[in-house]
Amino acid sequence: MKLLNVNYENIKLDTAIERTVSLVKSQNKANVFFLNADCIYKAQKDEGYRNVLNSADLVLPDGIGLKVATWLLGGRMRENCNGSDFSPRFMAVAC
Repeated sequence: MKLLNVNYENIKLDTAIERTVSLVKSQNKANVFFLNADCIYKAQKDEGYRNVLNSADLVLPDGIGLKVATWLLGGRMRENCNGSDFSPRFMAVAC
């Protein structure tokens, strides 16, 4: 999904964890970022930051602000994939 020139994966949390595990297994490392409304705002003003986000291995949707922005622009965010929920579940699978 593209929102104000920033790409993010509009996927569910379980899928995000599976994709991250797969990335780490295939590359031994991965750039995974959590995108919220503040990130979108900063990416509009900072092209370098926007480029980093758009070149990441995986950018996940994080927060109600992003959900509302996606909705206002005609989309639907499938699930909030915030770091607080993602990290413990990923660590349980990775260990």
